[in-house]
Amino acid sequence: MPVKILIRTTIYLVLIVLLASCSTMGRWIGAPGSNPRITYPPPYPPMQPVNSYPILSEPPVYPAPDDGQTSPWQPRPGDEALTRGEAFVNKHQFLVLESFPPQYLLELEGALPTPCHQLRVDIRPPDAQNRILVEVYSLVDPTAICAQVLSSFQASVKLDHLPAGKYTVLVNNTEIGLIEIP
Repeated sequence: MPVKILIRTTIYLVLIVLLASCSTMGRWIGAPGSNPRITYPPPYPPMQPVNSYPILSEPPVYPAPDDGQTSPWQPRPGDEALTRGEAFVNKHQFLVLESFPPQYLLELEGALPTPCHQLRVDIRPPDAQNRILVEVYSLVDPTAICAQVLSSFQASVKLDHLPAGKYTVLVNNTEIGLIEIP
């Protein structure tokens, strides 16, 4: 029997040591009401941005002009000093606003050759064949140093002040649709 008592006593001692170590462990990591010696997680300094360039998640949106205001995409004085470039129109859509008289918007989406290029949209008055020519292009300062990546754009172009009639709308000499103004 003494061997059984010795085994039981050893088991009890091991259990007591384990329980004691668990109860002090709670105080060690910072259990409520204890005085922790370390904190978890360790305090790290806040992460710093890798670079200072802004991240553009959305393409710039050029709104339709209100009456009496010029839009950022309309040709303006000083454009002669800039170099003309392409603007790639990927998507276009006509919108007819519910108003009297009806107002027409041309929604354009596409890309400019670089972020340094500025969008320009020139709307010509209807010609003798009732065609409205919309010229979409870009301008850039020839001395600017710029990343060589495409920059997307969105623009809303008002087609207003047109006399009654049927018109064919062409964007960069490509026919995109017909509108009828009552």
